[in-house]
Amino acid sequence: MGALLHDVGKIVVPSSILNKPGPLTTKEWATMKRHPQAGVHLLREIEFPWDIRPMVRHHHEHWDGSGYPDGLVGEDIPLSARILCLADVFDALTSSRSYRAGLTRAQALSVMGEDCGKIFDPALFELLEGLYTPAPAAWKKRAGIEGPGPPPNVDYRYRGIKLRQLRQRGSRAVGPTSIERPGRHRPYAPGPSQSKHCPLPRPVRR
Repeated sequence: MGALLHDVGKIVVPSSILNKPGPLTTKEWATMKRHPQAGVHLLREIEFPWDIRPMVRHHHEHWDGSGYPDGLVGEDIPLSARILCLADVFDALTSSRSYRAGLTRAQALSVMGEDCGKIFDPALFELLEGLYTPAPAAWKKRAGIEGPGPPPNVDYRYRGIKLRQLRQRGSRAVGPTSIERPGRHRPYAPGPSQSKHCPLPRPVRR
C-alpha cells in the first residue's frame, strides 16, 4: 500500500514541473521536494492496517545522507523506504518513456550499481542484483540445483531460496560476496558504453 501511495503528494506539484522534459531549476526542485511531506499530510487521517507514512516521507532519502526531506543516513532510513527506493529506481529505468526506451535489467543494474553505497543500501542492492543475475554453475552445484536451469533472461528467484538454505546449514562461501559481511560489496564494473554516443540514463527521480 505504501508503494502504491508513495508519490500521492505530487498532487501539489504543478504539472508543468512534473512533465518538464529538461532539468528543473532550483526553485522548481524546491517545489518538487515538498511532495513527501505533502503526501504524509494528505494521508494523515486515513487509517491503514499498518503505518505507511515512513515509506511516503522517506522514499527519497539516500544511504549517504544526500537525500530529502530529512537527510537521513544509512540505517536511520526506515527499511521499507530503502526497499522502495531501490524498486522505484529499477522500475523507472526499465520502463519505456516517450523520450527513451527502457533499459534491460542488466543495464539498469549496472547504472544503479554506480550509486550503491551512495543512494542505495549496499546489502539490499546485492539482494536485488541476485534476483536478476544468473547463478554460476559452481554455485548451482553447491546449492544442489540440477540441470542447466532457466535461460539467462529468466528471473533466478529460486537462487535466493537455495542460498538461504545454505546459510541455514552454516555455509559462508555462497558467492563472491555475502550479506553476512556488512560493508563489503562487489566492486561494480562499468556497464555498457556510457560515452557521449550512447549514454545510459542516470537514476534521477522526481
